[in-house]
Amino acid sequence: MSIVGQFPAAGNRVLKTEIYRSNMPWTAPVTDIFVRLFGGGGGGSYGPGAGGGGGHMAYSALKVEKGTTYPITIGDGGNPNSAGGVTSFGTLLSASGGSPGNSSSGGDGGSGGGGSYGDNGGNGSYGGGGGAGSLSGSKGGNGGTYGGGGGGGGGHDGSGGAGGSGGTYGGGGGSGGSTTSAVTSGGAGGTYGGNGGAGGALKQSGNNGINGTNTYNAHTEYPGYANRGTGGEGPYSGGGGGGGGGYGGFGGMGGKTTTSSYGGGGGGGGGYGGNGGRANQDGGGGGGGYGGRGGNGGTGYSTMPRAGGGGGGGYGGDGGNGGMVSDANIYGGGGGGGGYGGNGGNGGSKQYEKGGDGGIAAGGGGGASSGEGGRGGDGICIIQYYVME
Repeated sequence: MSIVGQFPAAGNRVLKTEIYRSNMPWTAPVTDIFVRLFGGGGGGSYGPGAGGGGGHMAYSALKVEKGTTYPITIGDGGNPNSAGGVTSFGTLLSASGGSPGNSSSGGDGGSGGGGSYGDNGGNGSYGGGGGAGSLSGSKGGNGGTYGGGGGGGGGHDGSGGAGGSGGTYGGGGGSGGSTTSAVTSGGAGGTYGGNGGAGGALKQSGNNGINGTNTYNAHTEYPGYANRGTGGEGPYSGGGGGGGGGYGGFGGMGGKTTTSSYGGGGGGGGGYGGNGGRANQDGGGGGGGYGGRGGNGGTGYSTMPRAGGGGGGGYGGDGGNGGMVSDANIYGGGGGGGGYGGNGGNGGSKQYEKGGDGGIAAGGGGGASSGEGGRGGDGICIIQYYVME
């Protein structure tokens, strides 16, 4: 007797993805799930203000009870000068919000916020570090696991700030250029990233970063060549150092100098497929993240740049750009850190101008002189599981 057609055909194993952006109960249809959470982004600070950090990320494979209901709580984005809220899946997993920008640095978070004048860049936990604002000693933020280090700030009547270190997959940030004969080393690259280049001494161009890991022919989500960033030109003071290449991500270009009083900012280090931000003048570029690009350092008035640093790249979301200043009396705000496909807010550029608001799980931009900071973006919850169809 033939047995063809006596049994039902075997089904296909299909991956389901569910995305939640508001609080709600969730009833488990299966016992094995994968959950990725992002907290709310931090708010930018009052101007001249630094950018807020992007929300932290948490990911885990979880065992749940089929038919049981679990509460999903989405962290609110932070208001200006306030941290983002916590996103949670029941009591099983949670992700903290990003910190706000403050008077000394960009906010720490999943990705770091960019600094304003005299501010360090914020540190990232998974994404890129924020670029520093201009001023001697202003340091780029360190990159998280997938992120590049932020570029250091260009020196003002002194040596440039150090570039931040890259995470496991990130390149180091380039250091800022100097207005003296002293130079500052670039940030160290991670296991798969190259070191950032040192900024140049007075009237010297910055040094190039070191290439990272070329993933162009590899089976990765974001393949790339991971080329180093080139050093900025230094016809007046020292040009900024180029960012080191990351795991497929390009290093950002160092900043060019326009005056003997301010060095060029360092380029951001490349990340996991995310390119580091370039330093247009004295503000450092943000480090690249997990597919998200670091924000570019701002440009400023030719003789008194005072530009903000770019925010670090996030999980597919770009860091915000530092403020673009065109008046000698204005200080540009720092860009917010990138989030889950949401870009960080740009730093303010004009007197009283507010920093931009962040996208999903991204940080708000810092305000320009006397401007309010931007609001951070709300968090998000992503649930995946397999079913037979």
